[in-house]
Amino acid sequence: MIYLQKFSEELLNHSIQQSAARELLLYALFLEYGYDRLPEITSDLQGKPFFADHPEIHFNYSHTRTAAAVGLSTRSIGVDVEALRSISAAVTRRICHAEEAAFLESIADEQRRQILLTKLWTAKEACGKCTGLGLRTDLRENSLVEALETGRMRLADMELTLTESEGLYLAVCEAVS
Repeated sequence: MIYLQKFSEELLNHSIQQSAARELLLYALFLEYGYDRLPEITSDLQGKPFFADHPEIHFNYSHTRTAAAVGLSTRSIGVDVEALRSISAAVTRRICHAEEAAFLESIADEQRRQILLTKLWTAKEACGKCTGLGLRTDLRENSLVEALETGRMRLADMELTLTESEGLYLAVCEAVS
């Protein structure tokens, strides 16, 4: 289950953004499981958070200045939400598979290219969160052009979904087995 909350005003402070995301996580847990308080959160050896007393509930959250997103599942899950952002050429080179770079080069409209880069960034981050490796892997390893074109893609044992709502770009990556 995915929950997305757009903030009524821009939150500039990172800790306030994180608190808002955790409040959304508690709200999701209340709706899905009836929890009235947040279970203890710990991390595995690679830094992926989990509930110490409820390892059967997988979760992930993301926040930006204008929104928070939460994913709950019975399987590993990663989420990322971003508002449109300008992604530099250096970052693009660091994250793009050759097929993605060629696809993006074929887009003449700069605004459209930045939208696609924002979607690509959210997709790569959500996949990294799902695996538990985060951004510590070579982000150029897999091409996500199919997801950029169709909004969905199967990657080995994960399903990636991209959506857009009110100027926000959301990526959800969930283990399928």
